[in-house]
Amino acid sequence: MQYNHGHWVSSHQFDPVDYFGFIYIITNKITNQKYIGRRNFILLSESTIAWKRYKSSSYFVKEDIKKYGKDNFIFEIIELHTGLESLIQREIELQIENDVLNKKLPSGARAFYNR
Repeated sequence: MQYNHGHWVSSHQFDPVDYFGFIYIITNKITNQKYIGRRNFILLSESTIAWKRYKSSSYFVKEDIKKYGKDNFIFEIIELHTGLESLIQREIELQIENDVLNKKLPSGARAFYNR
């Protein structure tokens, strides 16, 4: 089952007050490029809904959202973390496992927006 949290989707329902932050993957449905990142619930705002409006800190993702429109992207929360240390460590592990700096699509374009 998939749950919606603003434009974010997740495989389970959660209360952000119980977590420090989340790991996410953003996928461009047109180019198939992805971005792996992390976001803190706490630092976004005192408001518990502010994180739901967050799209990305990546310049490249933001530019493609302007170009293709937000509806052509999937914003997926893949992990929740209760502390900063585990959040940062896991983001790095996923970026290394997915070879975000080198992986290419069949077209030869970068598979990930991560730089």
